[in-house]
Amino acid sequence: FPGVIALREQIYPSRPNYHLLPTPATELSWLDQIPADKPLLFLAEGISMYLTEDEGTALLRRVVDRFPSGELQIDFYNWVAIRSQ
Repeated sequence: FPGVIALREQIYPSRPNYHLLPTPATELSWLDQIPADKPLLFLAEGISMYLTEDEGTALLRRVVDRFPSGELQIDFYNWVAIRSQ
């Protein structure tokens, strides 16, 4: 969603260690743009419901394999929760 990224860049001030990447989460090559030699804070907000099980698993495995230290913060939703909204 490049439009969302553009809006966030207008609203929030830029910070040295905070980057927004306008690319689909399922194209895992974007992870190569992030240095692997530093601890990572990986935030995945509001995307789990758009990923298939295989896509979500591939993303998490790639993050864990690429970054030796850091923290994952992810919100998870399933189809039952989405339908009940």
